[in-house]
Amino acid sequence: MFETQTLYRREDLIDKLKVDTTTFSAWEERGLIAPVRGKGSDESYFTEDALERAEHIKQFLELGYDLDGVQKILRKVGLPTRGRSGGTDLERDLLTVGELSDRTGLGARTLKHWEEKGIIEPDGRSEGGFRLYSELTVEVCRLVRDLQIFGYSLEEIHSIADLLREFVDRKGATALQTDDVERIERLQQFLATLQERIGGIKDGISRWESLIRKRTRELKAMQKNRNSNGAAENRTAKMEGNDA
Repeated sequence: MFETQTLYRREDLIDKLKVDTTTFSAWEERGLIAPVRGKGSDESYFTEDALERAEHIKQFLELGYDLDGVQKILRKVGLPTRGRSGGTDLERDLLTVGELSDRTGLGARTLKHWEEKGIIEPDGRSEGGFRLYSELTVEVCRLVRDLQIFGYSLEEIHSIADLLREFVDRKGATALQTDDVERIERLQQFLATLQERIGGIKDGISRWESLIRKRTRELKAMQKNRNSNGAAENRTAKMEGNDA
């Protein structure tokens, strides 16, 4: 048996949310909320899920987010769900600077410096004004640290920071629209250069691994000879002592 779901007319939903028509229309235009059509009627109707979604959007706006910020959160971490204690899970879904530091192993000063450079950016602020970051930022921070190992400067990383975030967020191949030629070319150039640098690092690692193995064998042989010589000297000294 199918469960019956309550539908709300557009004006009833607006009244229930206590927002004005202009605000609600802006949400619709951004694709943040969408109606279903009532059977046999041209009037828009919204489901209970749409109501809950709209309530979350309103909560984000009341916390100081703009619609761009809400869209960013929706894209990166999704809208929060209600917890057992009610209200929004915003601060459970996003990370504080301290939590981001713990997750990435980077100091708070480093994270602040990267933020000032435009390499990472907060996804919003808590009611107390503290910066909050999504899980995506954890991955971006780890990749930035890798890029530094690969020889990229912060200035170089900053120049492709937007592509890096988008690349991580959308899993690479689906990140860009097919008609976004310039961004696709930038991404291809970045990946080609990165692959070249990684190849150079692999060659360097191989050289060092070979050298380490060689020197390790030599040091072990030297230690073995030293131990053997020491044992021989002890036996000679003992024999001389017995002869005396």
